[in-house]
Amino acid sequence: MPQIRPLISDLASALRLHSALLLRLQTAPTLHIVALFAHLTSLLSIFPSAWLAFHRSPGNLPAVTAALTDIAHRYIVACLGWPSPRLPPLLPTSQPMRPPPPIVLTAATLSVRSATAIQLLPSFLAQRSARLAFASCALTSPPCSPPSPAAISAATGAMELSMTSLWRVKWDNRYKDTFWRFTVNGLRAAGGHDISFPCSCGWHPPALSSGPAKALAMRAHCFWECPVAQAVLLEVHRALPPHVTVSKSHLWLLQPPVGRGLHPEVWAVVAMAAIHAVTRGRGPMWSASLGSSASTPPLSPAELVRVGSRAAQACWFWCLLQDFVNLQSVPLSWASIGRHHPFLNVILTPIPPGAVDNAPKYTLRLTLPVSLTLPITLDD
Repeated sequence: MPQIRPLISDLASALRLHSALLLRLQTAPTLHIVALFAHLTSLLSIFPSAWLAFHRSPGNLPAVTAALTDIAHRYIVACLGWPSPRLPPLLPTSQPMRPPPPIVLTAATLSVRSATAIQLLPSFLAQRSARLAFASCALTSPPCSPPSPAAISAATGAMELSMTSLWRVKWDNRYKDTFWRFTVNGLRAAGGHDISFPCSCGWHPPALSSGPAKALAMRAHCFWECPVAQAVLLEVHRALPPHVTVSKSHLWLLQPPVGRGLHPEVWAVVAMAAIHAVTRGRGPMWSASLGSSASTPPLSPAELVRVGSRAAQACWFWCLLQDFVNLQSVPLSWASIGRHHPFLNVILTPIPPGAVDNAPKYTLRLTLPVSLTLPITLDD
């Protein structure tokens, strides 16, 4: 109770107050006195009875007060710190996601990493919210019903695990940066930063939607519905058996089609290359739409689509994969994919006679469709 807190500066004051309340209960009990006595009794119940008997002696009060002050000081200092924030776990559950209880970091346990996490928590929460919206869009396939929160949470968690493995793959970070921005709607000229406008192919954002909704609709169009994106998707289908269908969730969420024998990490590289190829393929289309002058009539949407689709379809998707192959950085987990895996395959390099290092070495190769030839290097 706030009205008695100033009186209880140490255990001695609490004991004196407790004895006075007990006397008042015996002489003139009131409802207020009963409530105060019950509250103070509950506070004192945490101390052993032997302590209370010893501390009630008037001669011991100065020493008791000093000892309790020292104990309280050390206890309070030990409890001072910063709550360590943790993001809510992404699990396939129907329960609402709540952040786990924070862990108090004291001056002795606070590290640079934990302090940075405390400072960046608002950014992490905004990133998580954007990725959940991204997964919801990837899983939405009209006219089917919208995905459940549990399905969105599970898909986002699986995507983030794939992104963690993908970040460890040795490749140019600019290609990874494109996909990372893609998941939080941060790509320019594709709805990034809630900026939307008509596409050169003739698409227009929904008229009655808000600014953020229009931006999300533009992202969905640019990376799935636009003819440039469909041209890149056609290249992905060219490397797969005819009966395999690649959905938006497969490409956006880095999850390979089930039961097709695709290595998850290889598919993640393929999906990342496809998203970057779309951005490259849209570049020529935008340049052609802005390059008209008085002497050069503007191109029609159909002509602009042919420019973008041709640029995307001709080489960028496969050139990106060729660029990855040129690095010859084969993760150990890829050793089992074999020589017939779609997109990328691995063969065991023969060990020359007399070699000092007898450890197995693998060569990464590009599995090109028939009648397609690419340059050896990629100039971005």
